[in-house]
Amino acid sequence: MASPLDATIVARAPPTKVTDRARRIVSRHFGRHWPRTVAQIEILSALLLIRVGQIGHIMHFRHITISGEPGSGKSSVGRELARIYGMDIVSTGALQRELAASLGVSIVDVNKRAELDQSIDSRIDNILQGKGAQTTALIFDSRLAWHFVPNAFKLHLIVDPTVAAERLHRTRESNVESYTSVEQAAQDAHTRSSSERSRFRDKYGVDIFRLRNYDLVIDTSDAPLDMVVSEVLQILNGPPTDGLQLRASPRRVIPTIEPVRELAAIESGAAPAWEQPVVGYSSPEVFALRGHDALSRALIAKQVLVPALLESEGGEEVAAGITADEFLFTEAQRKWMYDWENIHGFRFPLYPDTADQVGRK
Repeated sequence: MASPLDATIVARAPPTKVTDRARRIVSRHFGRHWPRTVAQIEILSALLLIRVGQIGHIMHFRHITISGEPGSGKSSVGRELARIYGMDIVSTGALQRELAASLGVSIVDVNKRAELDQSIDSRIDNILQGKGAQTTALIFDSRLAWHFVPNAFKLHLIVDPTVAAERLHRTRESNVESYTSVEQAAQDAHTRSSSERSRFRDKYGVDIFRLRNYDLVIDTSDAPLDMVVSEVLQILNGPPTDGLQLRASPRRVIPTIEPVRELAAIESGAAPAWEQPVVGYSSPEVFALRGHDALSRALIAKQVLVPALLESEGGEEVAAGITADEFLFTEAQRKWMYDWENIHGFRFPLYPDTADQVGRK
């Protein structure tokens, strides 16, 4: 099966052949109808570039690894990328579900057993390492493949926990994952993620929730599948980039300033304007450190994704003596979130815990 690395062989094809190939690509991916949405047009553009050999960034990688929180849509994105690039998928989730089915237990129970039985993780690790050593380009749908598979483009998806729970309850990967309610889906997703994060940190010394582990991070909370895929293709088919590329969901970014006063100061020129938001991350929360005006513009324009610069996450310092994990609790205020919502006409799915709310009901 052809990989994206084989695509350069058609770069010298005569224009008529490229045109015929374009027609076949459109027919294969969109049926009789030409793409109509912006995201579909961007996907078509990327497809044409792939097939004529102008595939930029992906030429630097053999494999693609996709990790993400439960309910983030990583399996759906993986399947779509596999279809577009003509690559096979290696899914550790599928391996876990097969194991769970054979044992007659849930995925959560498999993770609990793996905390005590190292052979479960070792079995999957060996498969990842063996597949990653192959010359055939593959897509790895796995929370840990980025750590084991060399020469890979590392994609990570994040999502609001309430959105994830609704997705998991609505769309189950198998009969092994059967949720009686959204609340159960949320609890199981949290338990599963916490178990894997703790287990992988203890066994491998890595934090799967650390965004800087990856080349591209996308918040899928509000973004449809074709938009997420389009963002991935833009990076893969574009010029090489340095460091983490982050695409945040504007409706998920928590403000950490008094919004009315700050936005007025920026509009009057009393405070500097920013081209993009600068954010911090304390899983699962994304919060603005600077660039609230850029975030405000994105909300007013109803953008679903916005490029953002990650300045600090987890135990990294935001200010002297204050880490990203501490900053949101100590520095943000609930009333600022309410004002931000009223200005932009939306509601946050969840409010993070903040010091001003301690002791209040």
